[in-house]
Amino acid sequence: MLALNLIEENSVIIDTEEPPKVSLSREKVLEEARKAISGQGDVKPTINLIIIGHVDAGKSTLTGRLLYELGRIEARKRAQTERASEKSGKGSFSWAWELDSGEEERNRGITIDIAQTTLPLPNKNLVVLDAPGHKDFVPNMISGASQADCALLLVDATTGEFEAGFDKGGQTREHLLLVRSLGVQQLVVAVNKLDNVEWSKDRFDEIVESLGAFLTQSGFQTAKTTYAPVAGFLGVNLVDRSMPEATELSRWYTGPTLVELLDRLEPPGRGIDAPLRFPVTNVFRGQTATSSGFAVAGRICSGVVQVGERVRVLPGDESAVIKIIESDGESLPWAAAGSSVHLYLSGIDPIHLRQVFANLGYTHEILNTHSQHRIRTLSPHIFGSHSFFFRGPGDPI
Repeated sequence: MLALNLIEENSVIIDTEEPPKVSLSREKVLEEARKAISGQGDVKPTINLIIIGHVDAGKSTLTGRLLYELGRIEARKRAQTERASEKSGKGSFSWAWELDSGEEERNRGITIDIAQTTLPLPNKNLVVLDAPGHKDFVPNMISGASQADCALLLVDATTGEFEAGFDKGGQTREHLLLVRSLGVQQLVVAVNKLDNVEWSKDRFDEIVESLGAFLTQSGFQTAKTTYAPVAGFLGVNLVDRSMPEATELSRWYTGPTLVELLDRLEPPGRGIDAPLRFPVTNVFRGQTATSSGFAVAGRICSGVVQVGERVRVLPGDESAVIKIIESDGESLPWAAAGSSVHLYLSGIDPIHLRQVFANLGYTHEILNTHSQHRIRTLSPHIFGSHSFFFRGPGDPI
């Protein structure tokens, strides 16, 4: 059962609040979803991006700096975080603290759980999932990878550090195999901390060559893999190369910045016309500005859902009404395949919340869908035994 330690034994809590009514026809929701996916009008397409790599590759630091460069962190909040990190003797982690907000994460200097944020780019909106790099938290990394469309791999260019992450036992290889096994095909590689090797082009080329052979062997296509030399802590080549620290890099690199490469990622096909399939990843008691109650978190794999709609809870024969759809703290009238959302529910005892939500009228089709799958076996040290990952029809591994 999923995270239902919120309910005392023998207690029954059913939301009796009047549920909202459906305001749009399914056809209208599908029309709006198609516009959003194709980027028509003022709506930019959304891509779920997971940031992966070996521990201490600089994932949280680069993400924090990128958020600041794109205007997602106010100067006042940035100054507060910087003062707090310096006061704790961890000034070098100040950018990482923009995402690693937990006390244990800050004390240990590592990411433990998936941190989610959004990055507005010129042509797309990125939902960024910052994954932990330590091998003890691979299950948390997998939870984020299962929601990803594309991946950003960070490798540390420092002498000896790239090798430590890439050689047997390092998380660089394992993370790449995991995201590929979960269907990720597009990859951006950020060769980070290049300032530690004096912006050496030879070092950059060496890393690209080493990674390239492994990526091809692992099923990544060369045409869907790009590379960028960066220094996340300094902000070099994230958004531009206008700062003095980028002078040496600019002598030999004239390619796109990291943001430009991310903005070129292509949204994958979304099965919005298919029946609703919403695997539940968490159940929790939440509160919004207008309501409170039990909610479920997850990513819509197929179909669409809207406020006021009644959905089937599988396995079993229970149903619930969607009170609120929330994404990144914003309430939405509807959501479509590819969206990671929180669904606030009405008319169901939370003890009946199960693994999957589906449309009432399409349940039979979902339950009786047959498909073929391929299985990829990964290194046994991840969980102490071999792990198997499955992907649905039309999703190549």
